[in-house]
Parts: sequence; C-alpha cells; structure tokens
Amino acid sequence: ANPVLTPRDGWNLMIAKAVVEIADGNVHEALTHLGRTHLAMEPFVVSTHRQLAVNHPLHLLLAPHFEGTLAINEAAWRHLIAPRGAVEKLFSASLSAAQGLAAHGVQQQAVMQSLLPLTFQNRGVDDVTALPHYPYRDAALLYWRAIRPWVESYIGLYYPEDGRVAEDPELQAWVRELAAPDGGRLNGLPRGGQAVQSRTELTDLLTFVVLTCSVQHAAGNFPPYDLMSYAPNMPLAAY
Repeated sequence: ANPVLTPRDGWNLMIAKAVVEIADGNVHEALTHLGRTHLAMEPFVVSTHRQLAVNHPLHLLLAPHFEGTLAINEAAWRHLIAPRGAVEKLFSASLSAAQGLAAHGVQQQAVMQSLLPLTFQNRGVDDVTALPHYPYRDAALLYWRAIRPWVESYIGLYYPEDGRVAEDPELQAWVRELAAPDGGRLNGLPRGGQAVQSRTELTDLLTFVVLTCSVQHAAGNFPPYDLMSYAPNMPLAAY
C-alpha cells in the first residue's frame, strides 16, 4: 500500500508533495492544455475548411475562433513536443509518453459529454451549496451562459426548424469527417458522428467549440504561469 505522509515525516512529505506537483504539471500541459484544447480543436478546423463552403453560416461563425490554431499547433510539434524540444528537456515524462498522454486526452474525450455544465455535474462539483468556492466553475459558467444563447440565436437565423439541420449536406459531411477513422477520429459526437439532427444538438456542439477555443484555452494556458514559473512550486521533473 502507498504510505500516508504527514508533517511529522519532514523532508519525505516535502518530496511527496513535489512528486504530486510534478504529476499535476505533466498531466495539465500534455493532456488538459495541449490535448484537450489545441489538438481537440484541430479536427474542427480541418473539417470546417474541407466540408463547409467559405460562405456557409457555420464556416462564417467558426473561422474567427480558428485563427492561428493550425500555426501554433505546428509550432508545438516542431519545437515543444519534438525531439530535443522543451518537453523532452523539462518534463519528467519521456517524449513518447508525453505525446501519448496528449493523444490519449483527445481520444478519451466524449465531445457531447464535455459540455461545460455536464463536466461539473459528472464530477459532482456543480452544487454551489456543497462547494461554494470554485472560481473556475463560477467564472466559466458565466461565459457559457453568454455564448450559448448567442450561438442559439445565430443558428436560428439559418435553421428555423430541426429539419433544416438534418437536410444540410455540408453540415452532415462536416460532422461525419470529425468522427471518421480517416478523419478527426473524435468520440462522443451526436449519433456516433453520423448525423446532427436538431438545432439543440448543433447549438451545444458549436458552443463547445467556441468555448474551447476561447475560454477553456485561456483557463488552461494563462493561469499556470503564476504557478509554474517559480519552479520549486511546480517543477515538471525531479531533477
């Protein structure tokens, strides 16, 4: 069994706490940040350009949120998560392990179960009475509650009824490519990625994309500077 350490254990407790911070930092950067924002959004970028005409309503909605995504992802693969790059130099995980963790983060994410309110419900942290102080939840939900009605009203302009969603061939090709084995290989899309059949499904899916490209990436990318830039607080490796 794993030992239980207390302040009485002196330096052993300090070492154990450092190991936890190392694991947290490695998982955060490879899975939460790289995998579930940068890499999870890349299939949406590619499929949008491949399957939606430049004047398609969804292309017009999503394109501003994709600006720079492919460029920064390429830079990450060339310089950060590449042989002799920053990850290999700084992380405790090997390069192949870090790459595998990032890929695992994308493959194990069920898209329609990753809608922001559901993530809090599924983790049992949605009750503000039981957990009154959770700044990420409380701030992020403000954005969700602003973005979703905006997306819903936009969708309503072009899809006045559910049948219009189901009958849009470009939209259906878009979602199929997101899930295709030779496409995005994303999991948890509506009907296994075979079709989107309602305005509610489409609104939720698009809100997930817009929120991930903006709010979620900001939450994963910027605050860690305050925690990780002082290496003794959150080292990425024990050497």
